[in-house]
Amino acid sequence: CSERAVAIVRRLPGNWQRELSKVLSGLGHFYGIEGRLAEQRKCLEESLLVCRKNLGNDHPETAVCLEQLGSRLRETGE
Repeated sequence: CSERAVAIVRRLPGNWQRELSKVLSGLGHFYGIEGRLAEQRKCLEESLLVCRKNLGNDHPETAVCLEQLGSRLRETGE
């Protein structure tokens, strides 16, 4: 289960924040496919927050996270 993957990555010692962002993004994608839009948005927002905190606003991975959230918001009219 993807929720379990997020929990595992959160508990890992060391700096696993980039991987956490990727797991959250993947989980958000899954939630979108399942039509679980509130959960999708929460995952994508947290993924973006993790990227900004650890990589900064100008990093390419942060831009990808922002684009994913923006696409989701555009698709749902939010």
